[in-house]
Amino acid sequence: MTQNIPDEAFQKSSYSSQQGECVEVARLDGRAHLRDTKHRDLGYLSVSAGEWALMLQAAVTETA
Repeated sequence: MTQNIPDEAFQKSSYSSQQGECVEVARLDGRAHLRDTKHRDLGYLSVSAGEWALMLQAAVTETA
C-alpha cells in the first residue's frame, strides 16, 4: 500500500547542495520515507525507523 505523503512532510538536509542534488526524508508512522529531490515524481522508498538509524550510523562511521 502506497501512502500519499504531502510534500511539506519531506525535509532536505542543510548539507545538501543548492543544485538540488539531494535526498529528502519524511519521518512518519515509525518509518523514514526517502525521495530524490530531482525526481520527486518517481515516488519514495520507505524503510523502518531501525533501518534508517542503521544507515545513518553507517554514514557517520564511514565519514569519521
